[in-house]
Amino acid sequence: MRKPLTGSTKRRFRRFEDDNLQATLIAMLDQAAVRYRRDRDGAVVFDKSQQTAVMDAVHRVRDAQFPWYLLLWRDEREAERYGKILQAAGLPFYVERWEMGVCFLVRREDRDWHTELFDELDSPLTK
Repeated sequence: MRKPLTGSTKRRFRRFEDDNLQATLIAMLDQAAVRYRRDRDGAVVFDKSQQTAVMDAVHRVRDAQFPWYLLLWRDEREAERYGKILQAAGLPFYVERWEMGVCFLVRREDRDWHTELFDELDSPLTK
């Protein structure tokens, strides 16, 4: 039986929008007996004391996809716009949601493309 989370003043969470990635994360956490709870949207919510263990699992999920880096968007609307731009460009990515905003897990080899695509955010056609 999992012990309840206690004493957390800052709500820490991670959720992959891809159901398979999220299921893999949860399986890893369960196998490692990491304490967490699941929010209504399926996000993994955890205490600061569990942060290292949770992030180790998150990194293993990420590493299994491709050599990566993260693009963080604090504004939901801008994140949605950039996601559409990435999708239109045909570049692979995964979306993660956390307390700080929306992150795109993207391939390192596409870094130059990502830089170019940032410019499209200013285009009236993508607003």
